[in-house]
Amino acid sequence: MNKTISMSIRVSEEGLDKLKQAARLESYASYSEFIRRTALIEAEKLLEIIWKNLKKRRKIKMEIRDILEPNEYNSLNQFSQEDKDWINGRIKIRRNGSAGIECVKRGMNRDGDYFELTPEEIVRQHYAHKLIEEYGYKKEQISFEEPVFFAGRSRISDKRVDITVFDEQHKNIMMIIEVKRPKIDDYNKTWEGEDTTPFQQMQTYANQKHPHVGVLVNGVNPPEFYDETTYENRLGLNRFPYCSEDISEWKKNQTFT
Repeated sequence: MNKTISMSIRVSEEGLDKLKQAARLESYASYSEFIRRTALIEAEKLLEIIWKNLKKRRKIKMEIRDILEPNEYNSLNQFSQEDKDWINGRIKIRRNGSAGIECVKRGMNRDGDYFELTPEEIVRQHYAHKLIEEYGYKKEQISFEEPVFFAGRSRISDKRVDITVFDEQHKNIMMIIEVKRPKIDDYNKTWEGEDTTPFQQMQTYANQKHPHVGVLVNGVNPPEFYDETTYENRLGLNRFPYCSEDISEWKKNQTFT
C-alpha cells in the first residue's frame, strides 16, 4: 500500500472561493479532493507530453557533421567513410537535447545518460575504437581520464590524460594519447582557453606517467609519436603499435626521422 503524504497550499480568499465553486460544479465531495484530483490529472498530462518530446528527440538523427565546424568535418583525413558511419550510427540524444554517445570504453555515464559528444570526444572515440578493433588492444588495457600526479603524490588540478594504454599485465604504460579537436592543427601553438601548447601538454603528462610513447592526435594529421624518455624526439612512424607487437621492434620501423 502506497504511503500518503499531506500537503498544504496558500491561496487568496478569491482563489479559494473559485476552487470551492469549481468543486461543487464538478460534484466533488470537497474542494481539497478537487484540488488533489485535478493536480494529479494535470501532472499526468504534463509527464506524458514530456516523455513524448523526449522520445521524439531521441529519434532525431544527428551526424558528426552537425557537431563539427564545416572546415573540421571536411578535413577529417584520418577518418574513412566507414569510420564516420561507425560514429554516426552510435550518436544518440542526451536528456538535455545535446548529442551524446555510449562510450566505447566507459559505456553510459554515472547518471545513466550518454556521454556528451564534443568535437574532441569524436576524435577520442575514433581512436579508442581503432585501438581495440584494428590494433588488438583489450578494453581493459585502455583508460580514459587518468589523473596526473606530481612527484607521485599530489594530483595536478583538473589535468587528466585523454587516453592511457597499458600493457596486458596492466603494469606498464605503453602510450598516453593527447586528443585534440580537428581544428587544433598546430601542436606548437597556444590555443584559446589554454596556457600551454598541445605538445607541451602531452610532454608534461608523459613526463609524469612515463609511457613508452607519447602521442598527439586530432583526426586530421597522422598521429605523432614521441619517444621516451624526454618525449622530444618524434618517431618516424604513421601507425600505432599492435598489442602483440614488441614496441622496441615497432620503433625500428621508422620511415622518416
